[in-house]
Amino acid sequence: MLLFYHDRFSIHEAVVGPWGGSGGRPWDDNSHTGINTIYLSHGDCIGSFQVIYRNPYSQPIIGVKHQCGADGFKDETIDLGVGEVIVKVSGYFGSARQHTVVRSLTFTTNRRTYGPYGKQEGEHFDFPIQRGVIVGFFGATGDVLDSIGFNLSC
Repeated sequence: MLLFYHDRFSIHEAVVGPWGGSGGRPWDDNSHTGINTIYLSHGDCIGSFQVIYRNPYSQPIIGVKHQCGADGFKDETIDLGVGEVIVKVSGYFGSARQHTVVRSLTFTTNRRTYGPYGKQEGEHFDFPIQRGVIVGFFGATGDVLDSIGFNLSC
């Protein structure tokens, strides 16, 4: 896990992760004001991943769908309510489909827990957010989600 912290224009940001394997094509959704919706697909691992962010005016910013190239995954939608923020991300990564990939994800907010999605097998990771909020995700995707990390605004 990499933890990177910088102070740019008096905005404190931290980059946390990634968890998972080293394969796939890297992607980075960058930092935004907050999160409205998370779309993901899952089966024996996490297939695809997409986030609808919000800008400072609470307007939606549609993130790129980090597409799954495999069949047989179940689609899920996580809609965060007004004032609802993610306070913990946990999951598993391990071998599936001949690679190390993200096997499972669980998102805990200040109101409830979403998931687990996927299969809870492999190495467990757990990151409670002590200070700040998730404002963006990054990772790598091949046929499935190879790795995931996130940007925090502190």
